Amino acid sequence: MKLFLLSMLFLGGYMCTPGSAQIVTRDYDNVDGRPVAYVSDRQNNLYILSTGSGTGYIDKVSPSGVVSSKWATLGYIVNDFTIDTQGNLYVLNVTISGASILKVTPDGSVTLFADLGKVAAPHKVILGPTGDLFVIEYSTNQDSRIIKIAPDGTVDLNFAQVSKFCTGIVSDKAGNLYTVHESGNEVCKVKPDGTAIKTWAVVSGAPYNITIDDAGNLYTANIGNSTISKITPDGVVTQNWGGGIAGSRPRCIVMDRLGNIYTANSGDSTISKITPDGRINTHYVQLTDLAGLLYTIGIDNSGNLFAAGSSGTEVIKIAPVVIQPNNGTVYVDSAAPVGGNGSSWATALTTLQDALTAADTLNLRGNDSVHQIWVAHGTYRLQPGYSFSMLPKVKIYGSFAGTETSPEERIFSVTDTSVLLGNQASVIRNDRNGLDTSALLDGFKITGGKALEGTSNSKYGGGIYNRGVSPSFSHLVITGNSAADIGGGMLNDNGAAPLIQDVVFSFNTAGVRGGRGLLTLADPMPDS
Repeated sequence: MKLFLLSMLFLGGYMCTPGSAQIVTRDYDNVDGRPVAYVSDRQNNLYILSTGSGTGYIDKVSPSGVVSSKWATLGYIVNDFTIDTQGNLYVLNVTISGASILKVTPDGSVTLFADLGKVAAPHKVILGPTGDLFVIEYSTNQDSRIIKIAPDGTVDLNFAQVSKFCTGIVSDKAGNLYTVHESGNEVCKVKPDGTAIKTWAVVSGAPYNITIDDAGNLYTANIGNSTISKITPDGVVTQNWGGGIAGSRPRCIVMDRLGNIYTANSGDSTISKITPDGRINTHYVQLTDLAGLLYTIGIDNSGNLFAAGSSGTEVIKIAPVVIQPNNGTVYVDSAAPVGGNGSSWATALTTLQDALTAADTLNLRGNDSVHQIWVAHGTYRLQPGYSFSMLPKVKIYGSFAGTETSPEERIFSVTDTSVLLGNQASVIRNDRNGLDTSALLDGFKITGGKALEGTSNSKYGGGIYNRGVSPSFSHLVITGNSAADIGGGMLNDNGAAPLIQDVVFSFNTAGVRGGRGLLTLADPMPDS
């Protein structure tokens, strides 16, 4: 497989190349097949599923770009896969004798998880909120089945019947399933007990794929008329959401953590971007050199996109924001005009996450060209369930008015400051990400963090969670955060020993201990 890194900067809806965009080509071992699907784990490792010539493979790509070719060898034909919170992969495998689900553990071991027997054209697999797997069947002459596989591998071949020509499926937080059907323009809803409402919503233009946001709104990619439709949780349809054309024949649709939508357009090999407020950039990325048509794209936790042609073995990585600041500083201002490149206050980025992504992209490539991120007054927040993470050797300064030329010119104020606001997770989560005291967070109010019950230590450290790292913190107000277990304000775990200066802790709470301020554990907490 060849992996190409295409790092792009977009200004005002147009791709800008002089002095900013770079194309870096990295060649790796070829695999005997074509890429068909992508997923990433919590550590931002990318997994690429490929199929062809009687064998399927999974390639693993680390966050720094190290590729483990043929990391897992699979069965005859592989159509799709998904991942659980523990990093286990579940692969939809098809052979002459029937279909099955293969389980691939984080160490690459492959076992048979569930035998599905003879299934007509199994198409996609997803993971539901309670750990059940769901497989959709693509049928052209009768209703399509949804097959349910319980966490223990028990198979229900007839969990639900939906309309024929089923091409996409998603699940909401309550366990309701939604399927799209390119022939009948239908969106079917399946309740957790398997009751199907076949014509729950109707959209025009042959909906081919579907995604869902955290509020339960659905978005369909309509391959027939090249539009995106939005459907609210109560079934209200906006047929042409955004009022524009989303490329030519959008076939795949994904969403990043900021709520931006991207479509893979098979008619013209473009990727379109639709912002959360419905603004469409039809030709966000133009991929003219693909082998075959653009059928599918994937996205990782950093917002990097991955694309491949229908008949090639190349995977192209598209980084969302890439800049080359002359002074080593990225500027962020939530009130700045959209489309800035982050190289000055006048052209500031509007989100902190874009700045972190840009810095991470450049620094991981060995440039070490971003040393500081300056953040103006305002409130900065991620999608629900996500946390900000600091970066090695990068100093993040807040509380700028937006005119300063050095951090020393800032005037700190409790009311007029830079706010990092939590959203159903720790506000800052530094989990063994290589930080020492050269990484700094300075000049912010950190509030609204909620470390909730769940897996992977998500219930620890409402404001800040440090695990195995020792960054620096100064001039912070950490207030109004909570943890279901320990460390309402800050939790330091697994040898974490941050340098803390001029930090105020107030009104933080925890279910067990360490609620008001910070808690440092002598013994590391186990993974959960």
